[in-house]
Amino acid sequence: VVLSETERDAVGQPRANLDWRLNDLDVHTFQTGQEHVVRELSALGLGRVRVEEITHELLAERVVGHYHQYGTTRMGENEKVGVVDRDLRVFGKHNLSICSASAFPGAGSHGPTMHILALAYRLADRLRDEYHG
Repeated sequence: VVLSETERDAVGQPRANLDWRLNDLDVHTFQTGQEHVVRELSALGLGRVRVEEITHELLAERVVGHYHQYGTTRMGENEKVGVVDRDLRVFGKHNLSICSASAFPGAGSHGPTMHILALAYRLADRLRDEYHG
């Protein structure tokens, strides 16, 4: 996600441009997930599974849906590898936190709502303790 150098929104701010691509890690993750599902279904005797080779082309053709931009304000150990720390504080800003899928270091296998809620509860507890201790 980058800010446009030419496009502006209704209030004059640069528009965000998204360059969303699948990479080698995505291919590996889908392949690994497929292998786990096949192994478990087979172990449970729930039938046979016909699998397709997971390729960039297959994913580009079939991966559709959520389009959540995970990791755009990534959680990390320091400002060189992330935007927020493990407590969701923006590095270098005492009173600014980000609680969204953008803080995730990677994507899961489903929508992020429950994980965001878990982070929100954790953040709420921290803020309560810090400001009303």
